Amino acid sequence: TLITLVLLYNWAKASNKIIVNVDLRLNFMDLPETRDRHYKIWNSLYSVFDGKEESGSTNINAGIATQTSLNHLHNLITLVDAWNGPISVGVFTPGRLLPDTLQHIKQLILCHPKISQYVTFNLLLPLSHPPEDPILMFSITAVDKCNNLHLDARPLKQTEDNYDNSKIVYPVNALRNIAVKNLQTSHVFMIDIDMLPSKGLRHYLKTTNLLYHDEMQAFVIPAFEVKTESNIPDNKEQLLQKWEKEDARPFYYTVCWKCQKNTNYKRWRLLDSSTLLYKVDWVDPWEPFYIANRKFVHYDERFQQYGFNRISQLCDLHLKGADFFVLRDAFLIHIGFKDRNRFHSRKDEENDRNRILYRAFKKEKLETAVNGRIC
Repeated sequence: TLITLVLLYNWAKASNKIIVNVDLRLNFMDLPETRDRHYKIWNSLYSVFDGKEESGSTNINAGIATQTSLNHLHNLITLVDAWNGPISVGVFTPGRLLPDTLQHIKQLILCHPKISQYVTFNLLLPLSHPPEDPILMFSITAVDKCNNLHLDARPLKQTEDNYDNSKIVYPVNALRNIAVKNLQTSHVFMIDIDMLPSKGLRHYLKTTNLLYHDEMQAFVIPAFEVKTESNIPDNKEQLLQKWEKEDARPFYYTVCWKCQKNTNYKRWRLLDSSTLLYKVDWVDPWEPFYIANRKFVHYDERFQQYGFNRISQLCDLHLKGADFFVLRDAFLIHIGFKDRNRFHSRKDEENDRNRILYRAFKKEKLETAVNGRIC
């Protein structure tokens, strides 16, 4: 084609100011496609983090992978503040929303130094809803300035939530895969974009050297819901106080307790300082959030919309021989209590369809399971 990719990334710190120069120009039809050929992938639209903590250091560390659409991109502001390290995000955008999505990403980069330093943006565009102009351009120059007006999330709430647009299927696992692929760290922490890890979790992983252990170990981070009006706990002690006051509770406590209870929250609550972690055998339908070696984290892209998209990957990881360990002092927060009545209207229909797919998926994976493991 006549259109080629022109890319220039310059990044530097000068007086604590992030300086970024990006110039991209490419043809929509030249982008790689997902395996089902339904989506175009724009890998690393923006990325400057090389996976290393400092020059010459190892890249044995953890990064967050997540996925979203335009209406939830603003959550990156609080997420990168809490994590303070590499994040790779898969962003789903139909063609008509591409200009707004690119503008929003640009302003996030310009207005938030930690985002410009740590976040890798990757786009997934449906071929069924292509952009009006096939020539895609994204640029950031020295004359561009932060304009916080473009980051006001309220107008974006007028668009449909991720799973609630019946005209366009939300490819959640394809988004997760492109986020993982473009994350330049040895280990992946896959979470939802509206969740927050406990402060100091990356430092905790580094000082305990957990990531240097057996590559088939997965480290579970207990997840909690905190009331919307409540402050985010800074540490486990504060979280336990909120739990005692019923301002916090285990994740999915009223929505799908069987999906989380295997974490053994009671044991976690009572752990003393002599115990760094404890092992938990994986059983269906446990869906913990965890940190694992990136090469073992891949999601089956046949699972779209709602239901079984995460547990299918956990089943696969278990069958490959992974062992799960719950960390003593780490936790994950979702702001607001989950309510089973607030899910989108087609949730049950999608869940039923994916349940059938999950049964077939398990039969496929059992053929290569190690040590007689089952899901």
